[in-house]
Amino acid sequence: MTVPSERSGGRFALVVATGQYQDAAFSTLHAPGQDARDMIEVLGDPEVGQFDVDAAIDLPDHQIRRRIGEFLDGRHPDDLILLYFSCHGALDTRGRLHLIGTDTSRRLLPTTALSSPLLLDVLDSCRARSQIVILDCCFSGSFANKGGPLEQLVQDQLTKGARKQRGRVVLTACRDGELSFEGTAPPDTPIRSVFTAALVEGLRTGEADRTGEGFISVIEAFNYAVAAMDKAGSDQSPQHSIFGGEGEIVLARNPRALPVQPAPLPAALRANLESPYPPVRHAAIEVLTDLLRSPNPAVALAARQELQLIASRDVPLVAEAALRALHGPGPIPGQRTAPTPGDGVSPAVTAVAPAAQPATPDKPVVTLAPTAIPTTTVRVLKTRKPVEAIAFSSLGDVLASGGADDLVRLWNPHDGRLINTLAGHSSWVRAVAFSPGGDILASGGGDGTVRLWNAADGTPLMDPLSDHLFPVTSVAFSPDGRQLASGSEDGTVCLWAVPTGEQLDPPGNEGAHVRSLVFSPDGRMLAVAREDDTIEIHLAETGEIARLPGHTQIVTSMAIAPDNSVLAAGSLDQAIRLWDLGDLRDPHQADRPITKQQRWPASLAFSADGRLLAAADDRRVRLWDWRRRREVCNPLEGHTRAVKSVAFSLTGELLATAGDDGTIRLWQAPDA
Repeated sequence: MTVPSERSGGRFALVVATGQYQDAAFSTLHAPGQDARDMIEVLGDPEVGQFDVDAAIDLPDHQIRRRIGEFLDGRHPDDLILLYFSCHGALDTRGRLHLIGTDTSRRLLPTTALSSPLLLDVLDSCRARSQIVILDCCFSGSFANKGGPLEQLVQDQLTKGARKQRGRVVLTACRDGELSFEGTAPPDTPIRSVFTAALVEGLRTGEADRTGEGFISVIEAFNYAVAAMDKAGSDQSPQHSIFGGEGEIVLARNPRALPVQPAPLPAALRANLESPYPPVRHAAIEVLTDLLRSPNPAVALAARQELQLIASRDVPLVAEAALRALHGPGPIPGQRTAPTPGDGVSPAVTAVAPAAQPATPDKPVVTLAPTAIPTTTVRVLKTRKPVEAIAFSSLGDVLASGGADDLVRLWNPHDGRLINTLAGHSSWVRAVAFSPGGDILASGGGDGTVRLWNAADGTPLMDPLSDHLFPVTSVAFSPDGRQLASGSEDGTVCLWAVPTGEQLDPPGNEGAHVRSLVFSPDGRMLAVAREDDTIEIHLAETGEIARLPGHTQIVTSMAIAPDNSVLAAGSLDQAIRLWDLGDLRDPHQADRPITKQQRWPASLAFSADGRLLAAADDRRVRLWDWRRRREVCNPLEGHTRAVKSVAFSLTGELLATAGDDGTIRLWQAPDA
């Protein structure tokens, strides 16, 4: 069984769920929404699936195709990708399966729905060698229909994939020609599909781990789901197919497994590691490096612990080799070179590196560039679930966080103490924001509600604000604290009076999925980023709307400089574009975007003085001197999964970063 490790490729999942349909030929489905929430939670749980999860909920066919294309683009051969579908499925006259979007026409099925041949084609073009496809829809067994007209196409695609040493596992909720059923539930209880519910239960409880190894393979999860469905008397016959695969793909960890204990190292290797001669110990590093990649987690753990010990106490020759084995090629963590002329530091000054320290989960190593600023981790705050959003209070004495456990947490960022836990949302908390005075906290959730809390004691100020139909993705207070804006995946933007909760006239309530919204610090505008690649500038005085073109893909994050001069926006095109806001009626883009991000920035934040721009970049955070378009230090490292939110304290002391690994890291904020 292939065991996921820190040195393996990434784990990425896209959850596609459609329950609403325009064509009366497709009835409304109640299960996909809950199925999606369950899959997102279990796949994204750092104790279970460990996937970086994205979702496409109730989208038209062309947007589903685009989201799949964006999801598959840029993957690496060592990555594991998972595509999950919960929706209607339909067959055309040739027996080919089509996955239905909100705008699919039954009469125009081949041109308005995603066909299985097309999906196979794009999967075959993806560089990721390990692929999982889970289809919970009617007729899903036709995805690889043996003996049917699709079979030769499937075999052609899979033969090409096998030549590239690619493994693909396909799980379907039923056979060819069978229907997939929604389950039944008591009143006021979410409805789930039978197959997905069984699959999720096996992962969430760990009961699918029949071997007791601590990991759940795709086939183990499938077998558990089939057994659970049989026990419940289901008439469905789930199917699985494996193509071009070698070994077993691990779908999840068993959250109830016993902790892995390090295995004893071979006696000959131990003898070399204890040799009094540094060259002999140096040669043993290569063997430890190989063991670090072992599929046996106990062996890999033993190698990692030994390398960390060597890195902390051996002579430089051996310690540096151990650090490179742990962190890969490149600059040695914790080491900096002497500055050069032109870096803004006198060439007569020599920078002395501190002693190298091993990386541990609670003390990430920060690699400093020649022009780097001493940026260090102050502390790490831990939760058990992915963290989606963070925000500092105006005084910087409270940090709010929200995430996959449906809770809002309030922390003291100076000593790491948990001050309060606020419960009320019934799904992920996707956004948090403090009022300018710091006395009110707003949160937006996957349950479609906005909640206002007394920040001092954590009590709700009123009933939930529930005009959104789909998850709330962003909340923001106006600078005077009298208004709260909220944006949702349903495309709506709502304005609420604070503290009464009265709904005000929205600034523009039609459009695509809202990704982000932010008020300018002077209150003259509200910026709204939507999933159709555009940014809307809503002018407070006139109600006019200006649109900012430029990005070629979905805008994922925004921030406005404290002096109102610049709006920064990140996108799936991996660029950070900057707009001059001197003339709000005609904002113009700066000459050069920031293009050195390796992944799209999920979050952006300006420092309190406006000189630095922090940008999430997969598992790292980059700090930019945005005026010069250069980084002030090497990326901040320590998160083990994607960073979802970054925030500077308004006092300028701290930078907070949070992500899917369930941690919040607090860094000493640098000066530009």
